Amino acid sequence: MAKRNDTAPIEALRVLLKPIAISLQPIDHQISALPTDPDLEYYFVPHHHMSLFQPYYKPGQPYRNLKLINFGRPAISLSFFVKHKYQIKRDVDPQQALKYLQEHRDELFNRSFFDQLSLT
Repeated sequence: MAKRNDTAPIEALRVLLKPIAISLQPIDHQISALPTDPDLEYYFVPHHHMSLFQPYYKPGQPYRNLKLINFGRPAISLSFFVKHKYQIKRDVDPQQALKYLQEHRDELFNRSFFDQLSLT
């Protein structure tokens, strides 16, 4: 029986990744905590290209040299702080909840952005 290879073919994957990877900017895309490790090689791949990487996604037994984060799921992180309290009822329409969260996010973003621009 042959031993399972624990490493992904990174050189070949780079050829596939580089043309489809996108660059995310903190303010434009409202993201934070991008990796800062200079030895880390990471790529943001649009969801419509995820199927290309299906052969390299091994839940429970990942490759040692390749990590696929949130594979097949949206990459989103919501942080809620004590001073901001939210409550969504169990029987709420998901579209209504999403609309409410997006509006509230935009309001908080605009408030923080314009506070930075204010002279006071």
